Amino acid sequence: MEAKRSLLFFSYARADAEFALKLAKSLRSAGANLWIDQLDIQAGDHWDRAVEQALMNAESILVILSPTAVDSKNVMDEVSFALDKNKRIVPVLYQACTIPFRLRRLQHVDFTADFSQGLERLLGDLGLKRSSEETQTAQTMPSERPAQPHLQARPEEAVPGKETIKPATSELAEVKVAPAPNPDAPVYRRKIIGGIVVALILVIFLYYMMPPYKISQPPAASQIKTPHAPAPAPSAAPTTNAAGPRIIRATGMGVAREDITNPVQRKLMAIRAAEIIAKRDLAQVIKGVMIDSKSTVQKQKITEDVINSITEALVMMAQIVETKYNPDHGIAEVVVETTIPAATSAANAAGPRIIRVTGMGFAGEDITNPVQRKLMAIRAAEVIAQRNAAEFIKGALIYSRLTVQQLELTDDVITSRTEAIIRNARIVERNYNPDDGSAEVVMEATFQQ
Repeated sequence: MEAKRSLLFFSYARADAEFALKLAKSLRSAGANLWIDQLDIQAGDHWDRAVEQALMNAESILVILSPTAVDSKNVMDEVSFALDKNKRIVPVLYQACTIPFRLRRLQHVDFTADFSQGLERLLGDLGLKRSSEETQTAQTMPSERPAQPHLQARPEEAVPGKETIKPATSELAEVKVAPAPNPDAPVYRRKIIGGIVVALILVIFLYYMMPPYKISQPPAASQIKTPHAPAPAPSAAPTTNAAGPRIIRATGMGVAREDITNPVQRKLMAIRAAEIIAKRDLAQVIKGVMIDSKSTVQKQKITEDVINSITEALVMMAQIVETKYNPDHGIAEVVVETTIPAATSAANAAGPRIIRVTGMGFAGEDITNPVQRKLMAIRAAEVIAQRNAAEFIKGALIYSRLTVQQLELTDDVITSRTEAIIRNARIVERNYNPDDGSAEVVMEATFQQ
């Protein structure tokens, strides 16, 4: 008896729906056990819950890459979720685009040149065989890519070396049998129209006779929007509701100090500043902002107007979902996401969880020995990776204080502190660039939820 194949989840942008459906049908006809919303969401199903359940149950995720897909937050959220859960990711390149950094190290299947060749390669990677019916369908099926003038001939153009076959002009071929008229059709039509009119009259009557207290209902708790926390996209997981966990996002922008001359170090420091600012915004959503204001008026004239905005909160399970950097101005933009658990959550019963973090470090410019520079940079990157793991597992204590005097911002200080013991951490990858002296360390850590 053949073993049941693992479930393959299709992740794609809505603009690539036609290509995704064609590829899904081709794989399913070859025996693949896959899930795609266009085929597997039934009428009446809750769309968000169906996508979330399929993404949780899938062992692998097939992501279709295109310029629209890499700009889609839904697709990138699904990829981030798969990476966090250590699921297998199969990139399929549908249209030429800039592959996201997190997927560049994964081998992709190229469909940009020929659909049939790409399908053969994908079937081989998935351990499937192409059926004879699917082979004929792929050969006769038009490509999803834009039409090429040199590949399509108009009907009146003859193929060189072959006879032009003209359609038969037999009069018998043009004879069409008209369906016999149904004498009861007008009666049925009148009955249907009469039923619709009666239903409309009944609805209008009930609307005006309904008591006033049944017309207006208070808004549901799930409809109340929180600042800095936009509602998740349809394919985001998990689903937010009044009783369950809630996902919030915040965006921060930061710059590095002007005395840092190393361009790679400037970029990393700007990204770190933007990350801390984004976590400050998350803290303000989670715990709120304490406003300490003092205004003094003497003889009808204001002499003092000071406002202190103070935030102190522990931000846990926060992860970066998007990073942008402008080297011309040295400005970094970071989007951070975290989950606020429910009051009664079963997360503790979920068992241990493995996370993967990355750290980048440099050696001091006063170190001239190339071997020592490499070892010191790798050690710095390792410690930064441990710090990132500690912030994710135990959280980061964010303390923020902003001061406004006479309507002018005079002070803006954010402090992030983390104290945790990291166990069961191991280094899975080390990289060193001797050109700029930067080191990158990838580390995995296991913790109990």
